[in-house]
Amino acid sequence: MPLVRIDIIGRPHQNPDGDFKWVNQVVKCPHLHRADFPKYGTHVAVPLLKDNGNFKLSEQDLNNLILCLKKALKFLNVEVALL
Repeated sequence: MPLVRIDIIGRPHQNPDGDFKWVNQVVKCPHLHRADFPKYGTHVAVPLLKDNGNFKLSEQDLNNLILCLKKALKFLNVEVALL
């Protein structure tokens, strides 16, 4: 799994010119950076309040950071065992 960073709070991100879905868009928080874009590295932000297939946050989710973390871990295929 590639390196992933989730920006819940922060400034908007300007995506570079290229050949991906969110080209040249300013993406507000929350957004996700994944280091699996071969040409762009982590310079591409993916919006998280829009449907992106297997990971989406709602406005209500943003008020619950634990829920955000759980959704992010599920997206990353991380299984959490409670002791």
